[in-house]
Parts: sequence; structure tokens; C-alpha cells
Amino acid sequence: MVITMGLVIISCEQDNSFVEEISPEVESEALTDRSQWQTIFFDHFNNLYNWEKTNRADYNSATCKYKPWRASTVGIGNNNKALRLKAQKLGYDNFQSGHIKSFRKFKPNNNEELSFKAKIKLQARNSSGGIVPFHNTYGAWPAFWTVEENGWPTKGEIDIMEAYTFANPNKDKYACNMFYGTAPFRNNLSGTVQNYTYRINPTGWNTYEMRWRHKNGYREVSIYINEHLVRRYNNGNTSGLQLQNFTPHNIILNLNVGDSKTRIFDNSKVNLFSHTEMLVDWV
Repeated sequence: MVITMGLVIISCEQDNSFVEEISPEVESEALTDRSQWQTIFFDHFNNLYNWEKTNRADYNSATCKYKPWRASTVGIGNNNKALRLKAQKLGYDNFQSGHIKSFRKFKPNNNEELSFKAKIKLQARNSSGGIVPFHNTYGAWPAFWTVEENGWPTKGEIDIMEAYTFANPNKDKYACNMFYGTAPFRNNLSGTVQNYTYRINPTGWNTYEMRWRHKNGYREVSIYINEHLVRRYNNGNTSGLQLQNFTPHNIILNLNVGDSKTRIFDNSKVNLFSHTEMLVDWV
């Protein structure tokens, strides 16, 4: 992930039907001059020294256990490396996968804007090692997000990318989302899921970006997919949201399998082929 900082001189639920149309003119105005940014964190995954490898079950899926050895670095050509989170079935309703969490936390100060960006590819492999399109899997649930987990969601959660597969190239879904509540384990927000599947290259690399801005008390989170603005969140357009109460967030990359709470998937149908993997070139 690349995290860049700019001085402002001038961030799970099922998908819903809400789609915000953003005109090219508004999209152009939202872009910040890149020459004003400075990099404060960058990782191209030669190693995982900046990350905690999680060892626990997923919050949303009792069938998926995160193990440290499921997060590793692998070569991707031209002497480049990438993070690989590997999900695999070990037995009936028994899956292992990878989850990493940044040691550092991030939040914009007044008159700052932070950009959280990652280049990600999703795919599966068959028993002979051949690549299977990610959308042919069923029950895979990768994500790129930021959160303060202590007291969730009172200090906020920003889902930059969540993907869901249903063994059909026309039914996979990619979305962003937002969570906040005034009491632990109680989300006050609704209607925050933004489906942006139409912006995704399903068999290649995609870039996902979240910009978190604070200017003289005004706070806003914007989501960009492959350089296109797809959703803005602020206290004015999102009922119940209080961005001023968001604390510094860790960055999380994970590949969940199945679910036990929201019933997005039928866990009896989960299919990862030999294994499914989430590759992250940089963040």
C-alpha cells in the first residue's frame, strides 16, 4: 500500500441497490494534484516486517481460521515480489487463510489528506497449478480496509474493497462500505454499500484507493477504483456518520472464506479449487 499525505491548501453488510452517479466534471474536480503529495508509508512486500500476521478466526466466518503461514511473499516476475494471502479448504467447513494488519495507524490531521492505495489481483489455482478466474470460485471474500478494532465500530471502519464470489462471472461483486456506531458492536449506518463491480478488471490487477480528508473541521472519505471516483462519504450525505469520532486506523488485508452471520454465502457450496489467493503488489 502506498500512503501519501497532501496538505489541503486550497476508510460487513450485503450489497444494496444504491448507486451514486458521479459526473466526469465532479470526478475531475475531486482529484488532488499529485505533485503536492509526499509518501509517508510504502511497502512493496520484499518482506512483511511492517505487518502483524493474524492468528484467529474471522469475525464473520467461524469456518475460516487465519494462520500466519497463510501470509507470505512470492515472486511475480521482473524480480518483483507481492504479498500472497492463500485460502484453502482442509475439510468440511474447515478453511485456512491469510490476514495481515499494519503495525502503524493512520489518520489525517487538520489540513491534511491521506491517500491509502493498493494494487491487488485475485485468482484461484487448480490441482495442477493452473490459474482459474477468481469469479469462478464460490464463497471467497477478500478485503482491503482500515479500522480501529478496539470498541468496534465506535472508532470507525472504512472498507475500501470487499469482493464476493458466487461461481458465476456475472454475479461476483465488488464494493466499498462504511461502519460507525456510538456503542460497541452496534452499527448505526445503513445504505453505505457502493457496488462498483463495473469498474473492475476481473482477471487482472486493479488499484483501490481511499482518500481521507480533514480541512478545518470538515471531514470526508472518498473511494477511487482504477483512478475513478465511485463514492464519497461525509457527515452531511451519510445519516448517522460522525467522521470526527474516527481515531487512527490500522490497515488490513485479508481473504475470508464463507460467513456465519449475514448469510451472504451458502457455506455448503464454498469452492476454492485447489486454493484461492489474494496478491498485493504494493500498498
